[in-house]
Amino acid sequence: EISGNPVTKSNGEKIFPVVSQYFRNIRWSSDSQKAILWSYENGSYFLYVYTIGGTPELILLQAGARYADWLYGTSTDTVVFRSESSNAMYKKDISATSGAEPILLYNAPWAQIQPRQ
Repeated sequence: EISGNPVTKSNGEKIFPVVSQYFRNIRWSSDSQKAILWSYENGSYFLYVYTIGGTPELILLQAGARYADWLYGTSTDTVVFRSESSNAMYKKDISATSGAEPILLYNAPWAQIQPRQ
């Protein structure tokens, strides 16, 4: 489902965060300066990091990822997400490139990481 306001990628393309009936897609960091969100484009999910005033504001963190949340209690800005290709939960520092391999966190198809809306 498409609704809400689009977010612009660095190439000028506009994307809409996926609307989920059960989970919040846009998750703000504890300092409210960054957010993580996922989109569905051309048959795949993509996890992005949005930074207020960033250049660019929206950066691809991981292809094939969704259901993300911040992993608190770490020394870096880290997110946890579900990988569609491996059907497992991974974590990744948001400063990593989109091509960097995420770290396996939980080898199961699902873990309850987000509160229901």
